[in-house]
Amino acid sequence: GTIGKSTGGQSVAAHFFNGFVMTLLATPCSAPFVGTAIAFALSHNALQIFEIFLALGLGMASPFLALAAVPQVARLFPRPGRWMLAVKYFAAAAMAATAIWLLTVLAQVSGVQTALFTGAAFGILIWLLAIFRKRFGHTIAGVLIVALTAVALAGANVRSAPELAGETQEVRWQPLVPTKIQEMVRDGRTVFVDISAAWCVTCKVNEALIIDSDLIRNRLTSDVAPVKGDWTKPDDAITAYLQSFGRYGLPFNVVFGPRAPKGIVLPELLSQEAVLNAFNSASNRHASN
Repeated sequence: GTIGKSTGGQSVAAHFFNGFVMTLLATPCSAPFVGTAIAFALSHNALQIFEIFLALGLGMASPFLALAAVPQVARLFPRPGRWMLAVKYFAAAAMAATAIWLLTVLAQVSGVQTALFTGAAFGILIWLLAIFRKRFGHTIAGVLIVALTAVALAGANVRSAPELAGETQEVRWQPLVPTKIQEMVRDGRTVFVDISAAWCVTCKVNEALIIDSDLIRNRLTSDVAPVKGDWTKPDDAITAYLQSFGRYGLPFNVVFGPRAPKGIVLPELLSQEAVLNAFNSASNRHASN
């Protein structure tokens, strides 16, 4: 309510604060590019931080600048109406799903009990707010049920995840040890390094669609040694390893081999072709598809 009142005016300050809040809310959804840029900026000096954030601000403001330059473009957009209620409900469902996912991440970082306690606390908070605001009326019970369901789903997901992973896991991942990678390369091995985190959505997409695909899994269980680095919790060793490649965010994948001892860094959004080409380029074996 306070934010709504602060951003509802027509003054320059109100518009500025409204843009600030919208940008703050939208930034987490702009991965993988903005997250990497911010991490890169914060590791440099004040001038470079200012330059990068200035470029980010201009980029986020560019749609509004374009409308200001060519006001006629606004006619192409739908006018506000009842259809915005459907958008509101969709956004609420998306935020609820995000909350459940964040609880599963918290469980992996701090334990299941912490995640359940946090989810229950937020559920009770939502229930109290619903009681406090009379306009919720008969939906109090519905809000409470949704909150408790979210907590239950988070707990069930976290408790069942390790068991499912144990049943389907075929790739034997080795922990990230740079010196061991160098030894394997000297022995003629091809090594695939995957650094990810529980909170990295792009990492999960890469794992589900590319790394866990039949073609890549076959190579990781035969001639390519798989190495995994987990950056869910802050880890100075992994941070230094990323910085050695000039990278400051996730996802990060690199392939080493006799023909690529310094590594072939893969794009953030993986494709089967890019990964297989890197395997073949780094190894002594000829490409065979």
